[in-house]
Amino acid sequence: MKRWILWSSIMFWTGSLWCQPLQRFELVITEFMADPLPVVGLPASEFIELKNNTNRPLRLDGCRITDGVSTGIIPSGTFLPADSFLILCPKNNATAFSGYGRVMGLNTFPSIDNDGDEIILLAAEGAVLHAIRFNLTDYRNVIKQAGGWSLEMIDTRFPCHGAENWVASVSSEGGTPGRINSVRVTRTDTSPPRPWRTWTVDSLKLMVQFDEGLDSASASGLPSYTLGSDAPRVINIQTIPPFYDQVLLTLDAPMLRTRVYLLEVNNIRDCQTNIMSAPVSVKAGRPEPAKSGQLRVNEILFDPRSGGADYVELLNLGPGILDAGTLLLGNAVNGGTSGNFKLMQSMSRLIFPGDHIVCTTDPANIMKEYHVNERDWLWRMENMPSFPDDAGTVVVADVTGRELDRFTYKADMHFPLLGNREGVALERVRPATGTEFTGNWHSASSSAGYGTPTGRNSQYMALDSLQGELRLSSKVISPDLDGIDDQLTITWNFPQPGNIISIRILDIQGRLIKMLMRHGLAGTIGSINWNGLNEGQVRTPAGPYIVWTETTDTMGISRIWKRPIVVAYR
Repeated sequence: MKRWILWSSIMFWTGSLWCQPLQRFELVITEFMADPLPVVGLPASEFIELKNNTNRPLRLDGCRITDGVSTGIIPSGTFLPADSFLILCPKNNATAFSGYGRVMGLNTFPSIDNDGDEIILLAAEGAVLHAIRFNLTDYRNVIKQAGGWSLEMIDTRFPCHGAENWVASVSSEGGTPGRINSVRVTRTDTSPPRPWRTWTVDSLKLMVQFDEGLDSASASGLPSYTLGSDAPRVINIQTIPPFYDQVLLTLDAPMLRTRVYLLEVNNIRDCQTNIMSAPVSVKAGRPEPAKSGQLRVNEILFDPRSGGADYVELLNLGPGILDAGTLLLGNAVNGGTSGNFKLMQSMSRLIFPGDHIVCTTDPANIMKEYHVNERDWLWRMENMPSFPDDAGTVVVADVTGRELDRFTYKADMHFPLLGNREGVALERVRPATGTEFTGNWHSASSSAGYGTPTGRNSQYMALDSLQGELRLSSKVISPDLDGIDDQLTITWNFPQPGNIISIRILDIQGRLIKMLMRHGLAGTIGSINWNGLNEGQVRTPAGPYIVWTETTDTMGISRIWKRPIVVAYR
């Protein structure tokens, strides 16, 4: 009788554990094969490995695995022991995996895209247990991303971490289905979540993107989000599945289109319970249709080093916020008809005034080759228009095809004495000067690493007027050969060479008295003297005069100096 009571108690206790609803991260995806060909060593089939992340057995009846297109359902009666693995694969390939561990062949298996996808694991009642998103760069190896190698989770204790916790398998077979991952490393996580961008759903709804998955309870507190004392208030919060790294805020009043808001976020925990210790601010606002000339090509790398990637940097001169989800990047044939347009971003992404947005197919390569000041401004495009090494045209347009900016470049626009042009970006010198003016472009400096993606250009000049100094040796000239102020010395100092300079002496009616220099080529530092004689080599009468100096630099930017001078005799 006692034995029966003990057995009944054990069965009741065990059954109650098995019947408990699965909680988030109790069952997780720890490895998957998106592209099994060419075969390295594993069966020629896609698979997804699940891990029981608890110390008790789990009942998986009705759990679903999906990529949003097709969904596989785990049949009733499926149990998974504590801390163990289950291989999911198409039903007709289950036998091929039988030697690797526990296998479940599904009648319907998710069709995982080779170059990137989302895989979502759901409990029977629909709750999200785990979700991952990947793309080819997660392999961190161009050979392995071509097929035959699985992606493995590095540390299964951090299932809500993103791409940083995944890498291509290092097993000689190409993967480790059913056993501990070959890339397993014990990691630490003490970093709190960080909001890194926002976008507007409509005038009353603001979406906030975090850099990792959140603890939904802590992310739902109204006091954690403020737009400022004179701004709309947050009245409702919703964390967005399946990754829980996005929060939808509902406001009590519309945001103004002309204003850039600072959303302050605080006291939120990530899925590992790390809490924000101090407020973090992120820009927010409502975008407007782009105006011609507002978004300008600011820098381009069209001839990268071997194995590198092109990039195009765009600068929002303002005013107004732009949405990259409505903007196109294209090229043109021989500087003519534009085409081959690609969306800058497949979803809404805001470009605020002053932002230096860099578009590239390989952000990791750009960070490796150059110093990147703002990683949030380094944007990955699935595909970019081609920009040939010798010459080409960059075109920026809105979704209607209306051109906003165009830059036709040639390799010989680089600094002539530059030996090797590979890996050297062309930078815009003055933001407000015309894009197609070739004098407004210069090779990035060597001290800046030959490129400044997301940062201020190394060749940047803030003002669209020629900078420099012009000085007179005296305000009085007395050309009487007594050794005192017998001649006037006019000196100049410019930050760049190649300036054209003209200097005239005019009377107070503006009539020419003496042409000292006409369209002369000035160095960065120089001077010229006036001996007080006019064009006829006759001594100028006493009285007031004007030293009129006009300079033009290599970019067509001009400046005029008017300095008074008095001619006097003893």
